[in-house]
Amino acid sequence: MVTTKVAVNYSVDPEAVNKLYQEIGMDYRTRIVDPAIAEALQLKKQEVTPELIQLKQIEVQEKALEKWDGRLPSVTGGATPFIDVNGLEKQ
Repeated sequence: MVTTKVAVNYSVDPEAVNKLYQEIGMDYRTRIVDPAIAEALQLKKQEVTPELIQLKQIEVQEKALEKWDGRLPSVTGGATPFIDVNGLEKQ
């Protein structure tokens, strides 16, 4: 499951604020801004497939292997770092 947190900075044009309040009202954020953000996220979500996420994970693992000096990390506490090397072929 992929989750997304979004922070959007926006401001109302000072010259259009009166018209905005008159035509849309004070709840312009829930009527205009929030739906626009949801639509943009939905379009972006269609571009990011599970296969693309898996491909990126493999790329990250391959880069980590390229930088690996052959020594296992020493861990004094907490989780042990793990790279799944099964199925990866060194080129």
